[in-house]
Amino acid sequence: MARKIDLKGAYNTGALVFSTNASEAVTSDGPSALFNGEDTSLKLVLNNPNAPFTEVFTLTFNTPIPADKIRIKTTHRLVSDFDIQINGDSNTDINVTDSTPTVKKSTVNDFNLKGISSIQYTLNAAFGSLPNTYEFYEIELFILDEADPYEFNDSVLSTKGWNSSRYDGRQLQGSAINKFTKGDTTYGKTPTLQNYTRNIYVGNSIINLSGSVGEGAIDDNTLMNIDGFSYITLNKYITVNKDNTVTNNVLENKEDNSREKIGFYRSFYEDFPIEKNCQIILTNTKINNSLSDRYKIYFNGGQLKRIFEMGTISGGFSTAYAATYNTSSQVFKIGAIAGQVYADFIYHDEKYIREAGFGDSLINPHPSSNQFLTPPFIDFINTLFDYRTNSTYQGDKRLFVSFLETGSRQPIQTIATGSIPIGSNTPLTTNNLAELSTFELQVADPTSIGSGVFFSGSGITILNQEYNVNNSSGKPEIARFGNIMFSRTEDSNPSLLLKLNKSEVFPNGLNDTNFVIIPENIHPFVKDNLTYFLTRAGIDVGGNTSPIVELDNSNFNLL
Repeated sequence: MARKIDLKGAYNTGALVFSTNASEAVTSDGPSALFNGEDTSLKLVLNNPNAPFTEVFTLTFNTPIPADKIRIKTTHRLVSDFDIQINGDSNTDINVTDSTPTVKKSTVNDFNLKGISSIQYTLNAAFGSLPNTYEFYEIELFILDEADPYEFNDSVLSTKGWNSSRYDGRQLQGSAINKFTKGDTTYGKTPTLQNYTRNIYVGNSIINLSGSVGEGAIDDNTLMNIDGFSYITLNKYITVNKDNTVTNNVLENKEDNSREKIGFYRSFYEDFPIEKNCQIILTNTKINNSLSDRYKIYFNGGQLKRIFEMGTISGGFSTAYAATYNTSSQVFKIGAIAGQVYADFIYHDEKYIREAGFGDSLINPHPSSNQFLTPPFIDFINTLFDYRTNSTYQGDKRLFVSFLETGSRQPIQTIATGSIPIGSNTPLTTNNLAELSTFELQVADPTSIGSGVFFSGSGITILNQEYNVNNSSGKPEIARFGNIMFSRTEDSNPSLLLKLNKSEVFPNGLNDTNFVIIPENIHPFVKDNLTYFLTRAGIDVGGNTSPIVELDNSNFNLL
C-alpha cells in the first residue's frame, strides 16, 4: 500500500526546504504552490533565459525519509525537458521530456533507493524555441516500499471505535512542557506534558574562542574564533536510575569510536537541543566566577574547525565581496555579480583537504584573470562533499560557511552595530549559528554559472540576513569586503557552543575544577540531589568525595 508524504505539512513546519538559483516570474505563486493540490490554479513559475546556464530547484528534507522505493508525481506545463535527481546522486537521474509542452500534464517516475534526503529538478535551458517560463503545479511523493515493515493504517482514524465518545472530553491539555499553566486540563497542578531527563553531564574543558587567531587569546587556533563565545566540552554523563543508583556513561577517545558516538550523541542531542538552555555548576564553590543561571545553546554538533578561507584581491571594484547569500531562496553563490573579482585562498587545514582526496595541487587562482572559479574549484568542493557522503560516520565532516567581518576572522554577529538589515531596527537575535552568519552546506552539486559558483540550498541552518557583492543594494556595511570561511565539524568531544566569555567569567582561571552541565529539562528530584548523586559517581564535590548528604524526596514521585 503506497503511502503519500505530507509535503505541505513538512514545508509549512520547516522540515522541507525549497531552494533555487532561478528567478521567479511575476505570475508565480511561490514555492508553496507545489504542495497545494494539482487541481488548483496556483503554480510556481520560473524564468528560462534559454541558455547559457541551467536552472535548478531543490527540495531538501531536514530529516531523511526512510524508504526502499519511492514515486514522484510532477504536474507541469511549458516544460519540454528537465531532469529529476535524488539525494544529489547522478546515478538516480531521470530525464523527463514532453512533446506537447503547452499542455498541463502529470509525469510519474519511480526510484529505488535507501532513504530520501533531497529531490532536485534541473530545468534544461538549451531549447531556444521554448516559451520563456517553466510552470510547476504540484509535486507529490509516495513511499511504495517501506524501509520499516510496520505501517499505520490512516483509515482507522475515521472509524467510530477510534473516535469513541467515551474518550470525548477526557483528553489532558497543557500549554507548556514540564510546567503547569493556568487553564491547563490536568490533575491538580501536575504538568500535563512532561519530558524530564535523569542525566547529569560532567564537563572536562572550556575552550575560549574570543580574540584573534594567532595572538594566543583563543585556546585552539584550529577552531573558528568567535568573540564572546566558548565551547563547553564533555565526554561523560551520569544517569540516575529509578532505584537511586547511578550509571557512568563515558565516550572513550579511541581511533574508531563511531558506534559509541552514535549512542552517546543520542542522549546528548535530546538533552541539549539548539536554542534551549543549559546551566553550568562548579563543584568547587570557592572558584571566583560570574556564571549566569542559564546559557543558550547555539550549536551542539561539534566544534567548527577551519578548513580554508576565501577573500578578494582588488579587481577594480572596491565594493566587491567574495560571496553572496540570498535569504528568500537560500542560495549561496561564490563569485562576482559583475566585473573582475579574484579569490585569495588561505588554507588552514591542508591535511584534511589531502585526506579528503583532493591531491597535492591545491587551488592556485590567477589574479590576472576573472575566471578564478574554474573547474578545479568545483572539483575541490565536490571532493569535500564526497569525502563526507562516502563516509560511514559523517558527524565530523559536516561543512559550514561563515561570513567574516572586514579585516577579521571573526564571523559577523547579527547583534553587532551595522548588521541590522536595511529598514529594520530589530537586531537579528536567533540564538543559533545564523546569528553568527554561519550556515551549513548540504547540497553537494556546485554548478559553474558565468563568473560564479552556486550552491543550491543551505540545509538546516538558514541565514536570516542577506549578504551581497554589490553594496548599492543597501546591505550592512559590516558585510562588505570581508572573507568567507569554510569549516567542518569535529565531534570527538561533544561540545556546546555558548555565549560565554571564559576570561571574563573565570578571571582567575578554573584550576582544573570539576563542573557539571545541567540540561534545561533535568528531573527536579535529580537536581535537588546533585551533590548526593555526584559523590556516588566518584565526583569530588567541595573537596570531599563522600559527604553525609540526605536525599530530598519531595520531587521523587514526579514521572
